[in-house]
Amino acid sequence: MNIVLDVINAFNRMVYSELEIGLSQYMSRTRPNRADTCDENSLYWRYIVVDNRMCGSIWLEKEDLTARFATLGIFISSQGDRGNGIGSFVINEAIQEAKKSLAISSVVLRVRANNLPAYHCYLKCGFVEKKRFIKSTAEGEIEVIYMVKNIS
Repeated sequence: MNIVLDVINAFNRMVYSELEIGLSQYMSRTRPNRADTCDENSLYWRYIVVDNRMCGSIWLEKEDLTARFATLGIFISSQGDRGNGIGSFVINEAIQEAKKSLAISSVVLRVRANNLPAYHCYLKCGFVEKKRFIKSTAEGEIEVIYMVKNIS
């Protein structure tokens, strides 16, 4: 299996919405908050390409330029691509690639408590659970887990 992280740009961005279909049951958002900025000092955003096929996206995003941490977002759109190590591979790759350009010492994330495959993937990548909380959404209340990984 050949896994590549490909830069998202104006030319290949049109394909992105096709990857997002059906993901609302797993995550609140499928794009970085700063998706329109393309500022490499605050956002690392890539397509996940497996065997020359786009199958998801990963991003690390700083809330502001002075922050020493970034928030991780990731999705793998096809069920058939989940559960075979793609997520853990690209998380570790993306963190290593983004660590210097974003000047970060830790990565944080939020995952729905009922998304056990993602939770176990994050544990495998070295994230530590810090707290759980309830979030109100249009679908009702969901339990969310806040996790952190120190990378310094």
